[in-house]
Amino acid sequence: MHISARSISLASSVATMNDLSVLASNPVILTYQKHRSITLQNATMIAIREIQKNAAMFSMPIRKGVVGFSIQSFGNKVYRVFSGGLSYAMNLSENLKVGAYLGTKNNTIEQYGSWNSFDVNLAIQGKLTKSITYGMCIQSLHGKSISLQAIHPTVLYVGVKYASTIPKWNLYTELEKSLLIPTRLKIACEYFISPTFIVRSGWMSSSYQVSAGIGAWFKKKCRIDLGSSWQPVLGVTMQVGLFFSTKSIETSED
Repeated sequence: MHISARSISLASSVATMNDLSVLASNPVILTYQKHRSITLQNATMIAIREIQKNAAMFSMPIRKGVVGFSIQSFGNKVYRVFSGGLSYAMNLSENLKVGAYLGTKNNTIEQYGSWNSFDVNLAIQGKLTKSITYGMCIQSLHGKSISLQAIHPTVLYVGVKYASTIPKWNLYTELEKSLLIPTRLKIACEYFISPTFIVRSGWMSSSYQVSAGIGAWFKKKCRIDLGSSWQPVLGVTMQVGLFFSTKSIETSED
């Protein structure tokens, strides 16, 4: 549910992202939103075209912190999940950010009907050095087991990002663990060819996902992301994302 065009290009990294498109999984990213912003996302699996994912996220700075709202849908006519929720994040100190997400999910399985569940996601992010950022997210904090009434188990993301300024590039490493899968290792990199054009690639263990993508800024207010990934079972997934800010962004990193 959390994957966005930028995230999927970077091996589905989440913990150290600063992008509004992963708001539902990593609410701490709100602290990077200096102006009212919105992002729209769409994903399609090439091999299973009837499976679609759509999402919209909105952020608004307030006097203390930033609030956000997100809605997402995923699935097909047999199985579908629709979720929505509110988020809040703030800077506790110069080097420590915290965020929380509270939302609800409507789950529908054609043969079993539908039921509602809730989500509580927590995240922290901070600086070890000027170039090294650490992050941790806990998704579906209440999740206990995998059953018809609890099919969204707790997922833990722990990651580190190294940012180089000259030339400008970011290196992401992350571990992901849930009840569904063995621990996944993710390694990804994005390189800023110019302040307005970025290329990205990544690799994930366990499910052996490889990914790539690009991003382009327009007039410092709008960014378009194109991302794709390949996985042996699901095949190729293509995703497009659009980010828009009401005011110009200082740097493409924001």
